Amino acid sequence: MSPFDGCPTEAFLFQGSPSTVYAVDLATGQYSEVGTNTGAAGVINAVGFNETDRYIYGWNKSAATITRINQIYRVEDLAIQEGLPTDKSFFVGDVFNNTYFLYLKNSGMFKIDLSQGDDNLVATRIMSAADATLTLTDFAFYPETGELFAVENSNNDLYQFSFDASGNASFERKGSTGLSGTTTFGAQYFDKSGFMYISNNNDGKIYRLDLRNLSSFSATAEFFLPMVPHQVKTTVPAVPVHLLLQTILILVMLRIATKHHWKIMALAISLAQTFFSELQLMQKVLH
Repeated sequence: MSPFDGCPTEAFLFQGSPSTVYAVDLATGQYSEVGTNTGAAGVINAVGFNETDRYIYGWNKSAATITRINQIYRVEDLAIQEGLPTDKSFFVGDVFNNTYFLYLKNSGMFKIDLSQGDDNLVATRIMSAADATLTLTDFAFYPETGELFAVENSNNDLYQFSFDASGNASFERKGSTGLSGTTTFGAQYFDKSGFMYISNNNDGKIYRLDLRNLSSFSATAEFFLPMVPHQVKTTVPAVPVHLLLQTILILVMLRIATKHHWKIMALAISLAQTFFSELQLMQKVLH
């Protein structure tokens, strides 16, 4: 089980059940299938890249445990000795500072210190089931400093998690994003500058929040990217474009930088924006 090395220029997505892994060139819209047999029988959720050991970590739903994914996209399920509910499946997770965090409404928040070694992994509950009242489908750690943010699905408000001296988590509402309607923000991530990106699974639209100055910021979200233009669909016939944008949530830009912690695919959105700009220029030339 070898970790990732180098700095891949592609993005990666896990799609389907069982998951197939695709490498996507967001500059052209072309993709290639790079992993057809991860070893997981079903969906892989709650994915995060660990800069410390350069592996991807996620939740293997069929095995009901966390899993480590290597550079050939094979999973290695890891046994949690204690601390996680045995009858639950997680789809909200991220990695920060060599620690894997999981959240589930009405079950709590848990952390797993990945430095403990594979045979000694223990989950610690850091938020009680009674306190885990937010309806979340993802959350994201702020680059380097590690503040944890999430946009809630039922009210579209921005929340920030805090950790006390004992490591226990709590949250507070930071403001309204200004968005309305039915939402499922299945992808939430930061770029290295401190912009937060949230993608609505229901329509594929992506919004951006400016959190560069944590001491003074607005929770208002601005529209950032629409659905992929119709013309792009012909470039990826086997991967529907609406699915490509919705699963951008689990696109993985592996080892984008050595000193900045990014949510999985934190750079992908800016690359996609460049792609759309180039596409518009191409259309002007062609027409």
